[in-house]
Amino acid sequence: MADSRYRVEKAYNNRGFMNSREGRALRIHAEYMEPESRFEKFGVKDTIVFFGSARFKSKRQAQKALKDARQSGGCGSGG
Repeated sequence: MADSRYRVEKAYNNRGFMNSREGRALRIHAEYMEPESRFEKFGVKDTIVFFGSARFKSKRQAQKALKDARQSGGCGSGG
């Protein structure tokens, strides 16, 4: 059997490589393919993706911002 010092490690098992700048394309591809594989497994045909921040203002802050916008003419009368 060959000396283990000379065995070639598979790139996908090489954490150093996978976490490197050079491995970035593979990580991006995996982030697309892994969910796609799960969707197929569970029969998901269509999805909707939302981009944005999970941060939002409190109800009080939002109501004040709306009031201020209406007073300054920055927002329609709403409804």
